[in-house]
Amino acid sequence: LLVMDLSYNKIGDKGALHLANGLGTNYTLQVLGIHRNDVRIRGFVHILDVLCLPQRSTKCKVLDARCCPIFKDQTMTSKDVDAAVRALQCVYCSLQVLLLTNTEMSVDVACVLATALEENTSLVIISLAKNKLEDQFAKSLAKSLSKNKILQEISLISNAITKVGVQAMLESPGVKRLRRVWMHGNPCAAQEYRQPLVNVMLVIEPKDLIHYLHG
Repeated sequence: LLVMDLSYNKIGDKGALHLANGLGTNYTLQVLGIHRNDVRIRGFVHILDVLCLPQRSTKCKVLDARCCPIFKDQTMTSKDVDAAVRALQCVYCSLQVLLLTNTEMSVDVACVLATALEENTSLVIISLAKNKLEDQFAKSLAKSLSKNKILQEISLISNAITKVGVQAMLESPGVKRLRRVWMHGNPCAAQEYRQPLVNVMLVIEPKDLIHYLHG
């Protein structure tokens, strides 16, 4: 089994825990889709943790969690967010694509998650689109990416980033190194990004991303 698409089901945190337990003995899965389920932060961390186990010989490379209310949970604590950060910073994490589009994260949570990119050594593509992220996050991201040499593409489409945030990003060597930064739908984007771009996150289906990464 290389691709598992569980999108548009009613999977919650309990279901995510059962899914994580099953994945613990799977060594072939490369793409996991949980798009539009009711997975919250604890279920998300369960899945991240099992994908970062050191004994896994073959690890999932794509996690599609678009439109899951991961960060909406009112019982979410800083410890929950820190657990997600630790998983992404784990040296055994081999996720190459993480899609967190429209996951209802706050700017504060996004800034904390941005710190994970400082030490993450696997992510090539990440989408944080449609999360109402503001300039504060853009500044944190610019700082974090100055230490990241792996990430190639990031989608920030339809957030609330103004020219202040964009300027901070443009001044970061880490951002300049990126192959693509998707900025559609923000109040202001730098001229460098104002061109007829196509959103790769929509053009390429998650199940095809594995071929895209190696193509």
